[in-house]
Order: sequence, then C-alpha cells, then structure tokens
Amino acid sequence: MASYKITAPDGTSYKVTVPEGATEQDALNHFQSQFNAAPKAPKDPYKETAQKQSVVDNLLAGAGGGAYGLWLGAKQLLGKADPQEIEDHRKAMEGLRSTTAGTIGDIGGQVAAGAIPALLAGPAAAGYAGSVGIGAGLGALQPTLENESRGQNIALGAAGGAAGKYVGDKLVGLLRGRGGSVADQMALQSDETLKGLGEPSQEVLKKGQAMGFKATPGQASGSKTLQKFEAAMESNPFTAGAFDDIKTHNAGVLNRVTAGAIGEKADYVNSTILEQAKDRIGAVYKMVADKTARQIPADEFVTKLKQINTDLEGLLPSNMSFIDNPLVKNFIEVAQKGQATGEQLQQIASKLGKAAAKNMTSQGGDRDLGMALFQVKDLADDYLRSGLSGETAKVFDAARTQYRNLMMLTSRTGVVNTSSGDVSKAALANVLASKDKPGYMFGKNQSDFYNAARFGDAFRPIVGDSGTATRSMQNISLENLAKLPFGMVMRLYASKPVTNFAGATGQVLQNGMAPQIGAIMNDPLQRGLPLLGGQLGASLNQR
Repeated sequence: MASYKITAPDGTSYKVTVPEGATEQDALNHFQSQFNAAPKAPKDPYKETAQKQSVVDNLLAGAGGGAYGLWLGAKQLLGKADPQEIEDHRKAMEGLRSTTAGTIGDIGGQVAAGAIPALLAGPAAAGYAGSVGIGAGLGALQPTLENESRGQNIALGAAGGAAGKYVGDKLVGLLRGRGGSVADQMALQSDETLKGLGEPSQEVLKKGQAMGFKATPGQASGSKTLQKFEAAMESNPFTAGAFDDIKTHNAGVLNRVTAGAIGEKADYVNSTILEQAKDRIGAVYKMVADKTARQIPADEFVTKLKQINTDLEGLLPSNMSFIDNPLVKNFIEVAQKGQATGEQLQQIASKLGKAAAKNMTSQGGDRDLGMALFQVKDLADDYLRSGLSGETAKVFDAARTQYRNLMMLTSRTGVVNTSSGDVSKAALANVLASKDKPGYMFGKNQSDFYNAARFGDAFRPIVGDSGTATRSMQNISLENLAKLPFGMVMRLYASKPVTNFAGATGQVLQNGMAPQIGAIMNDPLQRGLPLLGGQLGASLNQR
C-alpha cells in the first residue's frame, strides 16, 4: 500500500492510502471524490447577514440587540419570556458578534442600558459596593438557555464590576497623579504610592543632580520597597560596593560645594582650607579699606538700627542692649558725622564680625546678641560697598557672602571635620536652619551651598559622613565568593539609566501623565469602567 499527503482547500492535511501501483494523481482523485461527497455544514443565515451588512448597520443592530437582551432577561425573571424567543435572539446576536462592529454594538448597548440605573443611584454607584451591584445586576438580566446558570452570570458580573472599578481608579490615578483631589482615588492608592517622592523632594533632587549628586532608584522614586531592598543590599559586603560608591561620591560633592561657598576650590574643608579662606577674605576687606569717604544718611542709619532693635526686642536679658555694645556705639559716633572712609568702615565691620562670632560660639556669649551684631556688621559692609564699583565691587560682594558662610561653618563644632575635611550633612542643615531661617527654611537662599545642604538633609541615606564604619569581610568562603557577581548586578541596578527611569516613574505617579485629562475623565472612567467590566463578566458564558 502506498501513502500520500493531500492538503484540502481549507488547509487541512490528510494522509491517503492507495493500493500498490496507484499514482499520486490517483490518490488525489480519490480524495476529491470523497471530500466532495462529505456533507457540508448548514449555513448560518444570521452570520451571513451580518457579514454582508455595513459597519454602521452591525453597530446599530448590535446596540439594539444588547439592550433588548437585558429586556428579555427581565421578562425571563418574571416568567413571561418565550424560550424560542430567547433562542432566536441568542442566534441573532451570535451572528452579529461574528463582526467587530456587532460585538462593539452589543457591549455598548448593554453598557448604555446599565448606565441608566447607575446614574439614578448617584454617588453610591461610584464605590466598590455599587460597582459590584451593577455588575451582578447585569449578570442577573442575561437571558439564559436550558442548562445555563444565572447564578454564575451574577457572580461573573459582580467580579467584572469590581475589576472595572479597580482599573478605573488606577487609570485616573495614573492620569491625575497623587496631586488629584478625588478622595476615593487617594483612599484606593497603595501605601507604596502614597509614600513616594513628593514634589518638594523632587525639586531638591533635581537641583542636587544638577550639582553632581547621585541618587539610587529607591531614593529617586521615593519607593519604600526599593529603599528597603537597597538597605538590605548595602548591609551585605558583597553587594554594598555600588551604594558605598554613591555615598562617597555624594560626600565629595557636598565637600566641594561647601569649599566653593567660602571661595575655595577643593575636595575637602579641613583646617588648612578654612585658614586659606579666612586669609583671602580678610585680604579683600583690607583691599577696600581706602581713604575715600562714604556718605551715611542719618535718617536711613537710625531707621535700620531701630529695625534691628525691634527684631531683637525681648530676646536679650533685661540688663543687656546691643546699642550699649562699645563697637556699636563707636559705629554710631562715626555715622553721626554723616560720612566715613573705607578704612573706618572696614575696621568697624571687622571688629563687629569678630564680636558676633565670639558671642555665637563661646560658652559665655549670647547667640541673639551675636546675630544682632552680625546685622550691624552687614550695615557697615553696605556703606563700605557703596564706595566701590566695577570688578572691585564684585570681588567684595563675593567676599561678603563667603565670610557669612565661613562664620556659619565655624560657629559650631561638628559641622566640618577639620582633620578629614568632610562636611556633616546633618550638622550643616541644622546650622543653616538655626542661623538663617529665611534663607534655608523659607527658601530665600537658592545658592548651590544651601541646595547642597537641602539635598544632604532630604537624602541622608545616600550622602556619606566621615567616620562611617567599614563593613567586615566575614566568612570568606567559596559560597561567599560565588556571590561576587551580585555586586556587579547592584552596580547595574544603581546606574544612572536605572535611577533616571525610577525617578521618572516616581514623578509620573506624583504628578500624573495628564492631570487635566484625568480631571475631565475622572467621572466617566470611574462610572463607565465598572459597567464595562460588569457587562464583560456577565456575558462571559455566552462568548
């Protein structure tokens, strides 16, 4: 016996066995005679009609049929539906659903019909209970044939309504972000989302990265889950390298920015750098100590002193007044003459600065008096500046800012480690917040120095401090050596592309992809998707 493989017109392959000596053509002829003689399936008139109709006709017929099916289901529940009518409707809808337009029309017709009771139910329909109820109702109204379960339709419809509600909430949340004002949207967001990186922290991160600071994916996105994962990886000596490198790098950036704030270009701020800054700033003040007279308007001078006194009122002991300070008295005597030379003003400013620093740093000093003396020093500097111009004025302006920063850095121990040259992120933030509240806490000062301190304060886990304990390499074994590739994986994880992606994701969660569209689509999505989910679930058995 010989065998040949024959492919039918519908693409099905058959194996045809013929007697010995028969050719392949004989096998083909035999197969064709048998294939043509086989009974053909009867044609479906509903399907044929739907295939011939236009898209609009199928869309309208599907919508009408979908709504009518719910009416039939209601009649069936009341015991008034003809089984043949239900079967005919089922066949007609199966024919329409053989086309895309008919399927869309069927779904749309049922959703539109279900929208009427949903609108009548008001706000109650927008919650999970309402969504489940609507889905269950759509399931109950599906007409059933013999051996079909209405209870199963109800359960599937209820599940679909709940699923639609969940998807709607998440979609609105993605569009609107955490800034949306919809109460139930906020209630349904996970803790992971709610505890993400807020807008103020995003701004600090953005400015920090512009200065060269690095972030990890967990810190950039604000994800608590990722931060816990990073903390676990950082505690393991075989995966800690990537995170230690980021902390060391960020500590170096903080050191460089701080050195720049006092006019020095260095990677650290040790005693040598502090001394260099002090000498250079002093040299600038000596340079402008000329013989040129500066005018000191009496009314303006008195008004500014009164303002300082008002700001200080009630803060000093009852027997103390900053006006009684000998240095302030000397300044007043000079100012009463209506003018002072650069040399006089430089000497006044220098002594006031030293007295202010002494009051703010020594145990027997008074912090509030020191701050007042600094303000009087600034007043002397203002008059000293009035006699300068061009490049000299720019150099003096920079020196004034650098002097102020230098005084804050050295006003407390622990802000800088004068041996290692490292800056303490926590101590720096504290000293700026206490000595310059308007500049640091209220955001008036947006210099790199202040923004670097804000970064160190906001992202403390990824900015190193001096004296960080080195992790011990315990249990060196083949098993632990096998973990070394994970260190490379962690470096990939902490790389800039991954961190940028995590940060972008966190910003989308916070600010939304399209907040305005989300606000417009909030109600339609939160009401429409539960209806759609309920309909799809309720009619699942029919499909």
